[in-house]
Amino acid sequence: MLLLLLLAAPVQAEDEEPTDPTEPVESLAEEAMSTTTDGPALDAELLAWLETSKGAIQLPVDVQRSVLGITGATVLGADLALKLDDGRMGISLADQLRHTCGAEGPCRVWLEGEWGATLPMPGEEAEPTLSVRKVVEVVEGDPKTVRVPRRP
Repeated sequence: MLLLLLLAAPVQAEDEEPTDPTEPVESLAEEAMSTTTDGPALDAELLAWLETSKGAIQLPVDVQRSVLGITGATVLGADLALKLDDGRMGISLADQLRHTCGAEGPCRVWLEGEWGATLPMPGEEAEPTLSVRKVVEVVEGDPKTVRVPRRP
């Protein structure tokens, strides 16, 4: 029985500093930044890059909301209006933003997703659309670039 307890106990290298359980855990912002790389600048040329992008991206978005839901969205720094497609989300984007930013009013958040509609409608003119997968965090400061999640 004692042998089992010894085998199950975590092993710490002799030269390794012991971890202090009272030290604060990294903030969500630091964690998000460590799992992404900087993409292109948030400027007038962003749309051209987005149209050719493949895979997940994170955009800083100013989401306009009312009691009835989302009324508009703009990419911060690029002055690019876009449609937010939440068809991939289990819980609607409007509901998630209510928990993040309150009931109504503008909400500045980093959104992760892919460029383009989840199910594009044939014959309809494509408008700039982000197919949102998740709300990453509230935008702090003045972002300058798109974030591109690192692949494991």
